[in-house]
Amino acid sequence: MTPQEACEAAVARVVKNKKGNIDKDFQVGFLALNTKGEYGAFAVNQGFQYAVYSDSENNILKDSKSQL
Repeated sequence: MTPQEACEAAVARVVKNKKGNIDKDFQVGFLALNTKGEYGAFAVNQGFQYAVYSDSENNILKDSKSQL
């Protein structure tokens, strides 16, 4: 499983446990990183941001993908 897939699976579990009763003010986001330096991020709603620093990307603020 990739870090992105892990984040998406975690969000899917949150949504399932909330039984779909989620409004725009509810937010849960996940970040994952593996030993290869690959990363992923996913959130319930739009607006979850995270920063990335690497040799190719320095101090980049990114918007995660989201379920809703």
